[in-house]
Amino acid sequence: MSALRWLVLALGVLVWALGLYLFIGGAYALGGCLVVGGGLCFVTAATGGWAQLVESVTNWLYFWR
Repeated sequence: MSALRWLVLALGVLVWALGLYLFIGGAYALGGCLVVGGGLCFVTAATGGWAQLVESVTNWLYFWR
């Protein structure tokens, strides 16, 4: 993995953890948004980019219907 992907991964984990903390603390909307955003950063870093993520989601939606 490149340094940029490691940086996005670390940022995603930090945002996800902050969102989880806020969600448990009662800020459900903000915490939920941060959990989803951190998870998207995590998945993007793990899969290799937004293009692959969008392609995977569209393929999943196509076969799911």
